[in-house]
Amino acid sequence: MKNCQKIRITRNSSILVTAGVLGMSAFGHAQGQVTEGGVRGSALEEVVVTAQRREQNIQTVGVAVTALSGEDMSRLTMNTPMDVSAHVPNMRYITLGGSVVNYNIRGISQNDFLDHLEPPISMYLDDSYLSTVTQGSLPVFDLQRVEVLRGPQGTLFGRNATGGLIQFISNQPTEETEGFVDFIAGTDTWGKFEGAVGGRLTEKVKGRIAGVVSTREGYVDNAIDDTKLGGENYVALRSILDIEQSETLNINVSMRYSRNHDQSGAPYTFAPTISNEDGLGRFVEQDEDPYGTCMGCGPAYYEGYQQDDPYKGEFTSKGNYERDAYGLTLKIEKDYENFLVSSITDVQRLEKSYYEDVDAAPQYIADDTHVQKLDHITQEFRLSGSTQKLDWTSGAYFFYQKSDNQTSYVLFDGVSTPSSTALNKTKSAALYAQVEYRFTPNIIGVIGGRYTRDEKELDFYTEDKGIGLDFTFNDGTHPDMAEKDFNLWSARAELQWRPTDQSMFYASYNRGTKGGGFSLTAYLPIDPERFPFDDETLHAYEIGAKLDLFDGRARLNANAFYYDYKNYQAFNFQTLNGNPVGSILNKDGTLEGAEIELTVMPTENWTFKLNVAHLNTNVEDIQLPTGRVVDRDFPQSPTLSGNAMVRYDTALNENYGGSIQFNAVYNGSQSLTVLSAPNEREDSYSTGELRVGLAPLDGRWEAAIFAKNIWNEEYRIFAFDLSSLGTIAQSYARDRTVGVNFRYNF
Repeated sequence: MKNCQKIRITRNSSILVTAGVLGMSAFGHAQGQVTEGGVRGSALEEVVVTAQRREQNIQTVGVAVTALSGEDMSRLTMNTPMDVSAHVPNMRYITLGGSVVNYNIRGISQNDFLDHLEPPISMYLDDSYLSTVTQGSLPVFDLQRVEVLRGPQGTLFGRNATGGLIQFISNQPTEETEGFVDFIAGTDTWGKFEGAVGGRLTEKVKGRIAGVVSTREGYVDNAIDDTKLGGENYVALRSILDIEQSETLNINVSMRYSRNHDQSGAPYTFAPTISNEDGLGRFVEQDEDPYGTCMGCGPAYYEGYQQDDPYKGEFTSKGNYERDAYGLTLKIEKDYENFLVSSITDVQRLEKSYYEDVDAAPQYIADDTHVQKLDHITQEFRLSGSTQKLDWTSGAYFFYQKSDNQTSYVLFDGVSTPSSTALNKTKSAALYAQVEYRFTPNIIGVIGGRYTRDEKELDFYTEDKGIGLDFTFNDGTHPDMAEKDFNLWSARAELQWRPTDQSMFYASYNRGTKGGGFSLTAYLPIDPERFPFDDETLHAYEIGAKLDLFDGRARLNANAFYYDYKNYQAFNFQTLNGNPVGSILNKDGTLEGAEIELTVMPTENWTFKLNVAHLNTNVEDIQLPTGRVVDRDFPQSPTLSGNAMVRYDTALNENYGGSIQFNAVYNGSQSLTVLSAPNEREDSYSTGELRVGLAPLDGRWEAAIFAKNIWNEEYRIFAFDLSSLGTIAQSYARDRTVGVNFRYNF
């Protein structure tokens, strides 16, 4: 019997290199798409982004930005926000069955999975800031585009954009009535419907309503009761009203709701583990019996249970996941003669319940439940304007968040039952400004800054009736630790040189910051000194070039960067007092890397794209469970990664056109945590996607067949060492999916 971490159909980077030689397709650009006139011209289209809080050509923005249009996302059959990461250089994620998602950009992430935590990769839906790791998988639909900004973005976007920012931008109401319906049917009884309709309602009011419903079976079979883990069931709605009160006053109201229901816990895969000489977990080999139970087995309480297929297991329960999320955003813009005043108010509420069988075995070893009620309010006032030589933006930002969390565990069938309640409150205020000045038509300078004050408070209680212990942590019991204030400074300085209209070179310095907070555990006894962690600061130095070549037939964007990371909030998950305990410790580190994005459209039929990314990272002074201190790589930081794509469009006759598109993604070997236990290291892997489409030349509809993960690569998207329990919490990505897609536009 094989250890499940070894089960994979091996592919290597030669697939990516081969695809790169063939050439890869252009995201967010003209893709030789079939139209009424046949096929588009072979010049790449201008891509407009709002990376600087105003509309700009992506080639004139001195930031590493990848933009995917709604059309791109449809052609890539993207189903969740996490799917974006496969098509952006140096971007990855980990997830616990969608309940918690942590994104990683250029090695920067927050791998702790506590519901209340704010990650260092900011995520926005239009002007709404999604503040916690529990919101990273909220459904996205009816999108105009998504923008991923790499590197610190705290000056203009504010909270916790230390590593970068993901911004989903919805389709807005249109002048003419228009809409679409989109259907997907696929393996694992996948059925998905998405649709939208909008247009002018009155002389001054335009509206749009959009929705999505998806149901999909899980991909990990539970042999005990024939259930499946890893499925999805969600529904989401959004309505937008755009009110043109006058020529200079506009009001935009967005209301949204989403519900995940009857989903399972994380689709874990069991594997027996044991601690090595450093106290870090390794997999038990099939020809050894370290516990004196049987060959290749774990401790006696697993009763010899083994699993040789990551997609077939035996769980005491498939678990359960429910989430309801509500949001309302009010944006008011007043256009004066020389400047624009904006007010953005956002209110959110999220309720979540999550239960999982974390040991993934037929015995009752470790089960846990998490309940969250999150309330979130933001208010931003923004002033912006332009002159012949100057573009400027300034504003004030206010943030309030309350996260009420309950966590409970059942260990060894009730021998230990730690449970906790935690009320986290955050109040924050910020002032910011950024100026872009044209010294000459070819030389532009950018300077900006932001001051943020965070006030955080924790009221925490935990007890374990099984062992008769409890613990309280609040401003009464620990006044110096339960309330924390943070004064944070973000900054940006940049110089751009634009020798021609088709080229831009930049050099920049960015200072990114993220406030401290509280990391929690329900396991007793507790060391309260491990709860608070300090703010972190990232000093980012970057040079880059953006070039349009060969009369607009090719586009090359490249950059190199160096990060000096102070007080990086490193998630450390290890065994203390016999219990698996997670905490956040501040450590220093460095990261350096480079990225290349190449798009080529040599003819009207072919488009090619190749993205390549390099990383070299180091986190200092990580203490292992035995006390030994070592340096480690940042989590999810492969030395080499990339993605590639090729697309061919052609007119089949005077009425119809066809297309074929292939994508490949490669990730080098990496560790999924900062401790880098042997059982947390993931080998290199690659995946592929294929899509074949048919459409009339007027673009009224499109029908396509597709396949994702076409060679059934087995790779992990989550792993945490639990060798203290003789196992590991690990999840594999979904196996091959095949389906059909039909879209009708009206």
